[in-house]
Amino acid sequence: MYRLTSFILIIIFCGLSSQSKAVHTDPSVNFQTMSEDINKAPWPNYQSLLSYQQSNSTLPHKRHLKLLLLKAQAENLLYFYDDFEQTVKNASKIVTTKTPTELTSLLHFYNGLIKQREGSYTKAIVFFETAMAQAKQSNLNQTYFLAKQELAYTKSLTDSFQASLIEIQDAYTQALALEDTFLLAMIDETYGAIYGYMGKYEQSIHYYQQALAGYQKIAYPPYEAEAIFGIASTYRYWKRYDLAIANFELYINKISYTPNKDITFYGNYGLAMTLAEKGSCTQALPIINNALTLGGQSDYNAELFKRKAMCFIQLKQYSQAKSALSKAKAIFEKMPELAGTRWQLETLKIASELAYATEDYASAYQLATEYYQKQSNKLTDSSTERLTTLRTTYEIERRDSKIELLEQQAKLQSLQAAQQKQNFSYQGYLLILSVVLVLIILVAFILQRRYTNKVIAISIRDSLSGLFNRRYIFRLFEKQIQSLSNNKGSLSIFILDIDDFKNINDRYGHPFGDQVIRIVSEICQSKLRLEDAVGRIGGEEFLCLLPRIDSKAGLAIAERMSEHIAKHEFTDSRGETFFVTVSIGISTTSPETRSTTDLFLQADKALYYSKKHGKNRITFFNDIP
Repeated sequence: MYRLTSFILIIIFCGLSSQSKAVHTDPSVNFQTMSEDINKAPWPNYQSLLSYQQSNSTLPHKRHLKLLLLKAQAENLLYFYDDFEQTVKNASKIVTTKTPTELTSLLHFYNGLIKQREGSYTKAIVFFETAMAQAKQSNLNQTYFLAKQELAYTKSLTDSFQASLIEIQDAYTQALALEDTFLLAMIDETYGAIYGYMGKYEQSIHYYQQALAGYQKIAYPPYEAEAIFGIASTYRYWKRYDLAIANFELYINKISYTPNKDITFYGNYGLAMTLAEKGSCTQALPIINNALTLGGQSDYNAELFKRKAMCFIQLKQYSQAKSALSKAKAIFEKMPELAGTRWQLETLKIASELAYATEDYASAYQLATEYYQKQSNKLTDSSTERLTTLRTTYEIERRDSKIELLEQQAKLQSLQAAQQKQNFSYQGYLLILSVVLVLIILVAFILQRRYTNKVIAISIRDSLSGLFNRRYIFRLFEKQIQSLSNNKGSLSIFILDIDDFKNINDRYGHPFGDQVIRIVSEICQSKLRLEDAVGRIGGEEFLCLLPRIDSKAGLAIAERMSEHIAKHEFTDSRGETFFVTVSIGISTTSPETRSTTDLFLQADKALYYSKKHGKNRITFFNDIP
């Protein structure tokens, strides 16, 4: 849960140089470059800061405060969490009413990180929102952006996934405008964490790997380590244990940049949890015990105690299981912010399994009922309508089957010995019935999911080409235009039309004309980037949206697409071959053109010009005489 807190400080300092009017330079510590130096090599630069601080006991107020903030940045990257909290506390003591907002908002942000690490999520959210308010008032874009991003991550820790996704999507829009590799990598990592908690592991891995690639591009080892830890954790949740173990071992090697050996707790934590969940409890228990001696965060220790309890249940050491579970519960009692989350609710599930293992079926039934009721309520509260339909229904059905079985077992325990034979027979019939019901529920669930996917596909896809349909591509067009603010960013579009398509239909027949449309659609899609979009807006007419593409790059894409289509050899049912060409009209946003209507009309006029002047050509609106 500490994912973001160890790597976001550097960006704010990048903003301080632009947000303040001047920065005093010093031969031993250059405040303009020190943040970047710390980011690449935290330990040697932290030593330089300490030496500078010892030799400069008296500094101007503003420079002294900036020195403390640089120290806090390095301490956080080195996992010197106690020193980080003390430095932030010392910085807070010297704040006055005359302290610039750029520094006070940053201190609120740091205090939010400290509260988040403690598990005081409500207080953390208050600090982040205060930092955002101050930053917005003074136009401190970097601080505002990072506080908003951390706010999204904090909400995901309390299972508020919908709220966290809304917050991070807004942050993503701002980062695109800044075109900052580091910021975009941070957002990808935040997406990875949120989707991992939501159980969407494939998407989580995708975003974590994008984040890792971004960090490797700018050579930031501490952040690479954090992304690798996220990948390993997601593989663990996904139950792909071998991949999880390999990445946890890679993470342990990657954190060698810091002399703080206590940080090996997280690598040991990941290995221990993975081995325990894999069922290798004899290997997991020694690593769990070792991790618990390394002084990790309380919420992480609670997870270790839960896995320890499960291992002891597996090994039939029930008294030790009860003791480990009690320690986990005690930690959650001291962290009210986690009350009702899936991490705390799991203690009820483990307690039910322990009662079942010790043949206390009545308690097992009661605890299981309480767990599934609270879990399904949580799913209903935190999911979107679609998640609620798919996940809550499945959990409730599984709950009912298990509770029904436990209820019958509790009744069986109280029956006379003479009735046991008959009851065992009844239990067998009940088990068969439960299996049949589970199969029926599973089939219904699969059919429902297929139907839902089909409905979604029909609502946004053109049935012939497989591209976005006219309604959806224009809706997407409108959203991309709205995301362009203050004349920042660009969007290029082009309208593509198949030349002489009526003659193709007349000569070869409509079924073959449909085949031409499908092949042209595939070629168009293959020449675009992942963030680009293409839709069929008419019989043989297509609309392509290319965000962050200027007129020159748009021309290059259109030329590749036109050339590839012109070179494709079409063959009809009689073996006759022929070629087709396309005409294209292009338009790009400008300070005078910022609406979908104007941009589309310009591209349409450019297409008309291409058609009128010989076809098989590309025309910019601005090039029309």
